Amino acid sequence: MSREKQSKGQCTYCQRVVAKGGMARHLSACPQRQAIIAEAEQKKGGSERLYHLRVQDNSLSEFWLHLEMRGSATLKVLDDYLRFIWLECCGHMSEFSVGGWGDDGEIS
Repeated sequence: MSREKQSKGQCTYCQRVVAKGGMARHLSACPQRQAIIAEAEQKKGGSERLYHLRVQDNSLSEFWLHLEMRGSATLKVLDDYLRFIWLECCGHMSEFSVGGWGDDGEIS
């Protein structure tokens, strides 16, 4: 039985092409990303929580993004960003959930 071929994406930090299933693991170990984080932590000012989000199309799972978002940002900010770079064409509503699709993890 053959496995379904995974879609691939490119790391913004190092330009390495990585399969969807390995991108989170790659990002946590990417030396270029780690250097940027270390540099940011050296700057004066308060720290802020960042969230790592995986965004994917509900019906076409080969369309996905990994994003980092400030902890102080709202879902409206995230929705506006996604509509600008990816989604908006027909006035669709966005749905946010924790841990996957479905009523149990939906965020209003």
